[in-house]
Amino acid sequence: HSHTLSQAYPSPTDIVNAVESGWIEPNYVLISLVEKTRPILRAFKISDDSKVEEIIIEHDGDAYISPIESS
Repeated sequence: HSHTLSQAYPSPTDIVNAVESGWIEPNYVLISLVEKTRPILRAFKISDDSKVEEIIIEHDGDAYISPIESS
């Protein structure tokens, strides 16, 4: 789903909804539209203990480096 005003990372609500619904098998694909001319697409696995793990999406474009991960 899209995050129009935040980064492409599961929000606390996304995590709670995934765990409470039992939908922990699918990968969650998020797109951030914070920068309208540079959408960011990322995928995540959310475990039943609320752990969030990024799943790398392979593509032929430039790699996205998260400002959070690069600090």
